[in-house]
Amino acid sequence: MSFVENVLNYMVQQQQGPTAQDLGSKVNDLIVKAAAATTVEAATVAAATVAAAATVAAATVAAAAAVAAAVTAAATAAATTVVAATTVAAAAATVAAAAATVAAAAATVAAVAAAATAAVSLAL
Repeated sequence: MSFVENVLNYMVQQQQGPTAQDLGSKVNDLIVKAAAATTVEAATVAAATVAAAATVAAATVAAAAAVAAAVTAAATAAATTVVAATTVAAAAATVAAAAATVAAAAATVAAVAAAATAAVSLAL
């Protein structure tokens, strides 16, 4: 019921007709009750607001932790990539060294063949 309805109902209940003092007292009582109800509603809204803020704060902390984990994973991946690149470079150097060794062996074989050919020519 609204404030005005309460006052009118009170007046109807008083068949003899209320005095101004009775009406004033009733109005004061209703104002106190309305203020108390408003205070409870405000406290409820404030509690809900605090709960929502806490939820947002928790979500923000979780998001920050996820970002930190992603940064850590990216740094780990970068370090792994550097190690892999270094390993590939070392393997390429090993292959180049092996190719140089094969070329030197081929040159040695050619020199031995030339010496053998010269020796055969001199022997004839």
